Amino acid sequence: MLRGKDHTIPLLGLLARIGIASLLFATRWGIGISPDSTTYVGAARNLLNGHGLGTLSGTGEVVPMTHYPPLFPTLLAMIGVFGIDPLNGARWLGVFLFGANILLVGLVINRYTHGFWTSVFGSFIMLSSVDMLNIHSMAWSEPVFIMFGLLGLFLLALHLENPRSLLLIASSGGIALAFLARYTGVAFVATGMAGVFLLGRKEPTVP
Repeated sequence: MLRGKDHTIPLLGLLARIGIASLLFATRWGIGISPDSTTYVGAARNLLNGHGLGTLSGTGEVVPMTHYPPLFPTLLAMIGVFGIDPLNGARWLGVFLFGANILLVGLVINRYTHGFWTSVFGSFIMLSSVDMLNIHSMAWSEPVFIMFGLLGLFLLALHLENPRSLLLIASSGGIALAFLARYTGVAFVATGMAGVFLLGRKEPTVP
């Protein structure tokens, strides 16, 4: 008989798939939009049309998007390269990220508790959270922010345990992407710097 821990990843994967299915059902009529959503989707469409990452001004002219972070509309434009309208692309991105975030939460918990039920419970909380479902069902940048921020801090923790250059670089990349998704990601930047300077114990080694 397999031990409980051998079932962890398959069960976390199952919860992630349930999350994907639930979000597909919740957004069957389309992803939710808000004023911020229209800015992101509009900027992605302008980028696809060769007008740069910009939004429409009050006079109908395309002006550079400066008040919003660039990562989310850029990702929507990248999806749009395959012929998918950015609004539909936001739905599919949200669906994928909901599953990915459910899985990532479980993996992080499992890494530090080594507990089968604690990791499964953590992923289940993520899956059953109404707030998380609402966030991922909107054309917002929060799902991207959550994934890259959590991933960046997780990789940083692994680096602090066993210093490796690639882990530090990957962690920096994840935190940087979180910052480019939402400017409040500066908190992740500060946390990462504090972690390296206060908790780092030796020089990173080349893997």
